[in-house]
Amino acid sequence: IMAYSLVETIRSQFDVRDRKILALLDQNARMPHSQVAKELDISKQGVSYRINKLKEKGVIGRFLTIFNFRRLGYDAYYVQLELQGASKKEIKKILDRIGKQASTVWLLELYGKSDVLFVILARSAAEFNSEFKRIVSPFHKFVIDHSHVVGLDASYGRKNYLPDSPESIYHPNPEIKETNSYKVDSADLAVMKELFENPLSSVLDISRSTKLHHETVAKHIAQLLSENVLLKFTFELNPAVVQYEWHLSYLQFDLTHVELEEPLKKWLGVHPNVTFFTDVVGKWNLLIDLHVSDVEHLYQLIHGMKEKFGQLIRRYETVRVNRGHKCSFLPEKLFVKK
Repeated sequence: IMAYSLVETIRSQFDVRDRKILALLDQNARMPHSQVAKELDISKQGVSYRINKLKEKGVIGRFLTIFNFRRLGYDAYYVQLELQGASKKEIKKILDRIGKQASTVWLLELYGKSDVLFVILARSAAEFNSEFKRIVSPFHKFVIDHSHVVGLDASYGRKNYLPDSPESIYHPNPEIKETNSYKVDSADLAVMKELFENPLSSVLDISRSTKLHHETVAKHIAQLLSENVLLKFTFELNPAVVQYEWHLSYLQFDLTHVELEEPLKKWLGVHPNVTFFTDVVGKWNLLIDLHVSDVEHLYQLIHGMKEKFGQLIRRYETVRVNRGHKCSFLPEKLFVKK
């Protein structure tokens, strides 16, 4: 009854056209409103009105450019902190400090054993170690435990877990992979900076801001996309606004059954409630980002995964996300002139 009631509540908030708009913008947030209107067979003004309403409701958060930071020589270090003795005011200061760092790209406030998760992008373990100490040292007296894993290849899923989401719109999931290192030039960096700060900036806006010819801007964007440096233009979907819970699940594998790893990833890649997963090195082997309707839904998802891949999954641990404070896909320091 609870699940049915939740589905009906969400359906009453968003009609078929809203869900199609969300799916189209998830695939390409830079899609012109005129093209979205053509897909929906409504006016351009109607599309703009609906998108503005979705923003006002908080369903559409910030727009994001997903960069393949591994092609630029960075690895992701996922750090979890367990805090003790910090007041709400002190926790806010801790979150503010972490979020303001040029090397941090993801910051989450958690429920459960751990209180904070943040991601540092660094070019080496030594660089990560230096950044971690610099960031944490001012509030280390409140940290009673910490751990980290190193992220490797990652896959970004689809925000199509809302009822009746149009599956046919979706393309293959973009993947962050380490292939050959891509050397960016000054024009690449200028264009990337503009898209980092505003993924919806038009070619002409970027041209005016960077002083590059608009054809040069378009050429560099096309090149960065073809080289898989730029992966996708999308948006943050706040699961709480659509009455979903946000969880992270860590999996540890039985390495005698690694042949099941790729089938597991294919299963995760098309699962509507899996929005992201990444290989990690450390205590765990895989980190999964999940949006579910409630704890029972989470249990069913994990149980179903274990039924299919029980020989591979030795153990798992899940933590609930309270809220996200930062999300980007490149370290801001990349754009600081040396």
